[in-house]
Amino acid sequence: MKNKSKKILIISSIALVVAFIILFIIFKPVTQSGFYNAFSCSDSGTAVTYSVSSIGSGTELKYQCISSTTLRTFFCGYRNNYDTFEWKETECSAGCSNNKCNTPTANCYDGIQNQGETGVDCGGPCQACVIPPTCSDGIQNQGETGVDCGGPCSACIVPPNCYDGIQNQGEVGVDCGGPCSACVVPPNCYDGIQNQDELGIDCGGMQCPACTPNKITVYRFSSNSCTQIQILPSDRTSNDYDTLAECETHISPPFPWQLVLVISGAIIIIGFAGFIVYLSVKRKHPKRS
Repeated sequence: MKNKSKKILIISSIALVVAFIILFIIFKPVTQSGFYNAFSCSDSGTAVTYSVSSIGSGTELKYQCISSTTLRTFFCGYRNNYDTFEWKETECSAGCSNNKCNTPTANCYDGIQNQGETGVDCGGPCQACVIPPTCSDGIQNQGETGVDCGGPCSACIVPPNCYDGIQNQGEVGVDCGGPCSACVVPPNCYDGIQNQDELGIDCGGMQCPACTPNKITVYRFSSNSCTQIQILPSDRTSNDYDTLAECETHISPPFPWQLVLVISGAIIIIGFAGFIVYLSVKRKHPKRS
């Protein structure tokens, strides 16, 4: 009796295990993804109807929450010349309910520009956005030679100035004269001055053309003044001198007209005063007849 009961228990246990295996095969749980070759498969958008040799025929909701965080999706496919009944599982970051993934709460790490952000996950309630340098940001950066110009940007337009090596802005020379400092004119052969090793005024020496042969430079006294001229030696007169100082010794001092006017005025005033005194005396002592 005991052996019979034992056999029944063993047979029952084996049957239970076999049944579990069969149920497991029939209702094999979906893991991440999978598929069955199907006789037919149709997708209505909300449900998938299938006919599969290994699991039979049926209809599944297209989207199903199989846990609080996992969403399973059924769909039809085609592999190796066979229609397929397929599925995949998605982990929902904000949980799964009502057969769909919950919409995550907006935050600064969701990869979406939302909640008043000025960029994706930056600006607004998030940390400030890092804006890359550009040629219109009003800042001299990224190798620019001026604010938003030069370097990788368009060339800078430099306003005329006194150091640009160009004669502009009313200058009388390159970067001198006009609004700049006065130009310093170097000695030359046209300045009317005997300089830069010249043998005469603007002639001779290493720089200027040769002076006219046989001409000499003298200072001629005329009209009580001295003038520098060049003449042939044969044209020299008694009023020509070799140096300016020698010529100027013959200049007469100007006539002292101011002194003459002062003395003349004094004489007139004295005479007029004497005449007034005379009249006064004559009135006090009239001539008796």
